[in-house]
Formats: sequence, structure tokens, C-alpha cells
Amino acid sequence: MRRKKILISVFLAAVVVLVLLIFLPARPSAALNKLEQNQVTSADISYAEGYYTVTDEDDLRQLVEFLQSMKLRPCIPKDLDGGFGTVTIWEESRQTTIFVSESYIKINHMSFRPDRNYCDALRKIFSELEEHCEVHRQ
Repeated sequence: MRRKKILISVFLAAVVVLVLLIFLPARPSAALNKLEQNQVTSADISYAEGYYTVTDEDDLRQLVEFLQSMKLRPCIPKDLDGGFGTVTIWEESRQTTIFVSESYIKINHMSFRPDRNYCDALRKIFSELEEHCEVHRQ
């Protein structure tokens, strides 16, 4: 009887944790808050229009600030058929890869669900940044 009570308690605790993870509000992601502005050396951006590398300090600051402002919630990983684009942030000691689709964002193989679709905002930032860079058409 005691064993049955323990199993029920463990099951109920797991259900509560799962419900909290599903219904917690999205918040700025800690995964991107680890990016340090002064350590970022460049960013490679690849999307439907082409690909390019951003090295200007002001452009990098604008991009990193936007990425850090996204509100994301951890979610269960799933396979994606395609997406909006990929941003690779190069720091002095590491790299961070961000894959963006309409309803899903993957950061260094960690899966997140955004609070809204960030594709239009990213498209606007990408078009502003590409004015200062040489775009390689795919």
C-alpha cells in the first residue's frame, strides 16, 4: 500500500511539472543572454535571399539585442522541414547557432517555442543589415 502511494505521488508531481512547463509564460531566453556584446566578433546570416557576414560593431549590437529580446519557452524537440533562416553568432571562444522557423526556434540544438512569429521582424533587421554587407546569392 505504501509503495502505491509513492508511485501516485511521483506521477502527480510529474504531471504538475509538465503542466507548468506547458503553461508558463514565454520569457527572454537564458540561452541567448549568455551572448556577450564585447565578445561577439561576427555573425553569419543565411536565409532565402542569400547569405552574408556581419562584422560592423553597431550592426552586431543591433542583431544581438534583438535576439536577446525574443521571448522563448523551452519545448519538446521536433524535426523541421524548413525554416526562415539561420544566424550563427561567432564569439572569441565559441559559436551560437540559431535556426528560426515560424513557430519554432532552435538554439545550439535546444528547442524553443516563441511567444509570437519573429520572421517579419528578423526579415526587417536582415534587410537593414544587408545594406552594409556583401550579399552572396544562393
